[in-house]
Amino acid sequence: MSKASLYNYLFILSLFFCALKLSAQASLTGTVKDKGSEETVPFADVILYHNEVLITGTQTDFDGQYSFENLMPGTYDMEVRFLGYKTGQISGVTLINDIRVVQDAILVEEIVTCCGPICYLYKIPLIDFDDLFSGKIYYSDEIKRMAISK
Repeated sequence: MSKASLYNYLFILSLFFCALKLSAQASLTGTVKDKGSEETVPFADVILYHNEVLITGTQTDFDGQYSFENLMPGTYDMEVRFLGYKTGQISGVTLINDIRVVQDAILVEEIVTCCGPICYLYKIPLIDFDDLFSGKIYYSDEIKRMAISK
């Protein structure tokens, strides 16, 4: 084997290993559930961060399931959001080459408190249907005092 063919062989072998390294992918799947009812949460947002940088995001399907494909192996932080729930955070989700990692998430309902109802007092004027052309307006308390005619 000549020196040139040996270099060509090593070059092709190194390209093969580089391509193999680039093709190493991981996947992450799971289900998002409500903590109180154990029901799945459809259309929740699932977001992945790597070193505090947003990598990708998806939504759960009708069954509350999500899936990420073709992720680089490593450690990720996951955030799950849905209206009416506290934002769920899962740190340290480790993805390994060619292994499907299952990570379920539980959301806790957020209790929203408010200062109570705001009431505005006003009277709704009612029109006298017997005398539509006079323009006189009667209020509900005046109608209650009127005699009922048959």
